[in-house]
Amino acid sequence: MKKQFVIILALICCSLFTNAQSLKAMAESETMTWYGIDFTVARFQNFGAYLSDKTVKTGLPRWSMHPFGADDLATFKKKYKKEKITVADAQAAARNKEQDYTGQMTTSEYELNMDSLKTVVAAYEMKGTGYGLLFIIESFEYTKKKTNIWAVYINEADKTVIDAKKVTKETFGDWFVGVTETVQQGAKYMKNAK
Repeated sequence: MKKQFVIILALICCSLFTNAQSLKAMAESETMTWYGIDFTVARFQNFGAYLSDKTVKTGLPRWSMHPFGADDLATFKKKYKKEKITVADAQAAARNKEQDYTGQMTTSEYELNMDSLKTVVAAYEMKGTGYGLLFIIESFEYTKKKTNIWAVYINEADKTVIDAKKVTKETFGDWFVGVTETVQQGAKYMKNAK
């Protein structure tokens, strides 16, 4: 009888732990931390002479939503259905600013996977015990005018990636359109989690 009780207790604990790290639990949480938009592993495909390290850094303030303003915060609260969103995007901004993008201009195909996303998340310092959201740019592609951006959902306590959603968007050359689409699709994906 004692052995059965221990097994049942262990199963209940495992179930609670798994649920605590689920995307559904994140969707139901009233709070979330926004870690910003990370460009450090991005590729800028087929831009030729139109883009360089200098022009990427010129575009970063708009493309990265940094600084993150009151209107941005209101949009995120509404889209992600959160009572409180803590903004902790300074690390992403510093990483983006320090990055040399020269080697990230390419004509080759490029795709991130879950291990790549985990490596980026591991570079962040997280002190919370709740949930975090980080966008990781995979690519801006010039000839098709499209963006590939990952919305990455994080358990702050151990920096594990709970889930990730890749959003591809045709932008007609306004790269920020890809970011706004990722906000919308990322929120919808989280809301519909089971």
